[in-house]
Amino acid sequence: MKFCFTLPLSILFAFVSVSASFSAESQAFPFKGWTPSGSDRQTSPVVLELVGDGKSSSNWQSKPIPVKPGEFYRFDVSFRSSDTDQGCLPCGIGPIGRDYRPKKGAWTDESFCFRMNDGVSEVPLRVGQWESKGTYQYRNVTLTPIVPVMKGFEFPSDGKKATLVLGDDETITKGVYRFSGRFGGNNIHRPLEFSNATFNSMRWCFGNESQVVYRFNLQPRIDGSPKESIPFDEGAVRVGVCYYAGSEPGIVEVSRDGQTRWTEIGKLDKTGVHDFIVPQIAFPLSELFLRIRGVSDSNFQVDAVDLKAALAERYGALDVKELNAVGETIPATYTDAAPTGTDATEKQVELVLTSGGGIRVSESSPGTELREHLISLTHSASPGKREQQFRVGDRTYTITVETHPLHRHDYGYFVDSSEAASLWWAEADWKISRTRPAPEKSDVKPIEIQAAKNDTEAFQFVVRAPDGKAIRGLTGTLTELKGPGGATIPVEKIELLYAYYHFVSIRTDGTGLIDFWPDALPPLDKPIDIEAGRNQPIWINVKVPADAVAGEYRGFFRLRSADGSFDRETPYAVRVWDFSLPEENHLDTAYGFSPELAARYHNAKTEEDRRRVLESYLQCFADHRLSIYNPAPYDPIVVKWLPDEKEGEKSRCEIDFSRYEAEMSRVLAKFHFTNFTVPGHGLGGGTFQSRSGPSIGKYGPDTPQYKAMMADYYAKLVGFLKEKHWLDKSYVYWFDEPGKHDYDFVAEGLKRLRHYAPGLPRMMTLMMRDRAFFDAMEKIGVTLDIWCPVSSSYDEELAKERMEKGERFWWYVCTGPKAPYCTLFIDHPATELRIWHWQAWQRGIVGSLIWQSNYWNSPPNYPNGFQNPYDDPMGYSGENTYWGNGDGRFLYPPLAAAVPGLNEDKPMFEKPVSSIRLAMLREGVEDYEMFHLLRELLKTKGATLADVDRKAAESLLVVPDSVTKSMTEFTIDPRPLLDRRRAVGAMIETLIGR
Repeated sequence: MKFCFTLPLSILFAFVSVSASFSAESQAFPFKGWTPSGSDRQTSPVVLELVGDGKSSSNWQSKPIPVKPGEFYRFDVSFRSSDTDQGCLPCGIGPIGRDYRPKKGAWTDESFCFRMNDGVSEVPLRVGQWESKGTYQYRNVTLTPIVPVMKGFEFPSDGKKATLVLGDDETITKGVYRFSGRFGGNNIHRPLEFSNATFNSMRWCFGNESQVVYRFNLQPRIDGSPKESIPFDEGAVRVGVCYYAGSEPGIVEVSRDGQTRWTEIGKLDKTGVHDFIVPQIAFPLSELFLRIRGVSDSNFQVDAVDLKAALAERYGALDVKELNAVGETIPATYTDAAPTGTDATEKQVELVLTSGGGIRVSESSPGTELREHLISLTHSASPGKREQQFRVGDRTYTITVETHPLHRHDYGYFVDSSEAASLWWAEADWKISRTRPAPEKSDVKPIEIQAAKNDTEAFQFVVRAPDGKAIRGLTGTLTELKGPGGATIPVEKIELLYAYYHFVSIRTDGTGLIDFWPDALPPLDKPIDIEAGRNQPIWINVKVPADAVAGEYRGFFRLRSADGSFDRETPYAVRVWDFSLPEENHLDTAYGFSPELAARYHNAKTEEDRRRVLESYLQCFADHRLSIYNPAPYDPIVVKWLPDEKEGEKSRCEIDFSRYEAEMSRVLAKFHFTNFTVPGHGLGGGTFQSRSGPSIGKYGPDTPQYKAMMADYYAKLVGFLKEKHWLDKSYVYWFDEPGKHDYDFVAEGLKRLRHYAPGLPRMMTLMMRDRAFFDAMEKIGVTLDIWCPVSSSYDEELAKERMEKGERFWWYVCTGPKAPYCTLFIDHPATELRIWHWQAWQRGIVGSLIWQSNYWNSPPNYPNGFQNPYDDPMGYSGENTYWGNGDGRFLYPPLAAAVPGLNEDKPMFEKPVSSIRLAMLREGVEDYEMFHLLRELLKTKGATLADVDRKAAESLLVVPDSVTKSMTEFTIDPRPLLDRRRAVGAMIETLIGR
């Protein structure tokens, strides 16, 4: 029997004394005793103001107020700017703070929770600006004591009920404990034992002799009393250093008890991730202390602290590998009715949220027996934060309970319920948690989807295994879809897939959640099991042929367990609109893809095998309406440079286009890719991290040999592309994300490219908000044909200027941006990547780019093997740091090729596996094409419409606020988006029929 605890609501766990008190007299409003520095004024009794010149810093600071060392607090502040949405606003208390960014004109309420440093008994409150240019105002600055309440997990132990407590960033899976300490604006972690280092936003800051100590133990409680800890058998420590400037390194140490001998296990002497092994001689351990400290001349910052430790195989009768637990911490504020000094001072209270969703309250006092009772909580089906109160004795607690988007259950449609399974369905745009309940029986709707011709649409049919009984060996079959007049959509156009759940052990950002997340969509061509009480979404993917007859199609799919106890045939319908999406997109796409890595995972060693594997991936991209940088990687343009040492101006090159021409012609005709890169020889290149200068062999840009060979190469390349009518499809992508130090270099390179290859599109990825790059190009009279900023840096005003000059805009997402933008991560709502393309339509952006699509392996993290992208969803950087779950990875190798060498190292030719995120990218492109089609129809038929009809059609080209209001304000509920799509589809049908 497995004990799996992944509750949608935090479990509260705390021992607290009901007599705690806090004096807020020093922070009462109007502001009293606050002292300024810099340019400032008090605009009213309750508003403070700072004016920054962009060079210096200034702040307001209160009189010192009393605090308790090692206790927990919440800092609240409201701020705004009258003239800018830029700037850094550091706010906080004494050594603990967080940097904020203002919103122009609107008051923004922010708060963060923290553990007060040890040895600190009084500190001032502060608000300020750091080297920011603008006017900033602050109000409602408060400090509130809190109790951090944590999640408890119950399991049987020697016939009794044991409770184990875990907080944020703690997990136990498959017999391994992991603490993945990420700070997200606060430093509250259950293992944190001691700190005197400062803390700012998302990092510890170490200086002279400062230190932080973590105490790791897993001590269950039985009947309220602590018992023996689950021992650690081995451990590895990882520390992320995000800043290093000192002359002395930081020290990392471990200890058995935190008091006697500390053993140094490594030094922190540079930025990046540092890995250390806990000495084996120390194990087994009932608890482990980890200390990070600075010495006399240290100056470094730590933004990640990890411990990964194997656990003892058994704890009493429990097989520890069967214990799955994901910790969580939420704060509770409290007020006391009893005055300090009453008998209540001796009372101890334990709060635990049970698996049934109530709070188990345990109260004890010296000389009395433990008393327990349950308090009910109201659980919400929709996401968001809600305050709930409950009273224990003379204390009233207020907690903010958050339903995470993954655990929402206010969507979906009931199908059936029996002893064998609960059945329901939902649109494809949801990420369904394994544990959410099925919809109510009143939420009924027939399974139907709408699609254009040459369109792909899907839905999810969810099978939930009953509590206490797994479904074994589930398989599925399909029938063809039968439509009007005998028309059919054949079975070959329908895919039966299932959602694979990946365990996210490290959150990407504040939106993320440590839990099982669905992403990969393997084919249901082999039996699968569904654990008891778990959901399993089955995906039905319908590819409507371009020549399909419009109308309603109906068919069935059948799901059956191996023993026949579950056997269900379910009908569904597809309504095909009377118009077709184009074979080739009007939205450009550019996605990275490594054919070498795909071949390695598929064990493809011969050229024939590698080409066969590549072909399956090209088909997958085409099925999702995406183009890759280079769709002909095994048939390059072959260039032979022929420099003339004596007469340099006679230097030239020979180019063989034959293999490239044949293969590119084939793939463009078959897969309808929109664009592709061509090699920018001689330009040099690089990124903001490093670059190489322009040259051809040993010849630099000022030599006659270089000039002659460059002129010859690009004249022949441009001539070839024009002859094939490919010039508009091609682009040169020779430099990536230039930094300030690269601006003049890149501008000169663009000038060189324009000189030798006029008409060849120049594309570059960049951070757009720095106008100095534009100035560097305009200074020498050059520009880009395709600007490609990261989405969070997109400047609408500047883009409008460039678009008016005829320049195109693409944009991209990668490891950034993170929340609150639309992103590409597994542990984010599914709608984001689809809405990203709606945001592109809003802004006149005509292309999307993502740096890589099959980044399955990180050699620094897997030096002795390969990463399994199914088991480890994290995308790592070359420096072995975390980029985010799913970054650079949108499709997967087949499960049978999850790591190289499977299948007895024989070549594997199963198709690549799609993902929910890849499907959402496709849906976004298809939505974009529908908008484009409607706009073109209005150009040709708009004049024939009555004013009211024309305005109604034109209004559908405007993306409504209910879908996306701004770059950071958009729906995570797909229903408003789907409603708009249906309206656009109906209008297209109407206009075509006129």
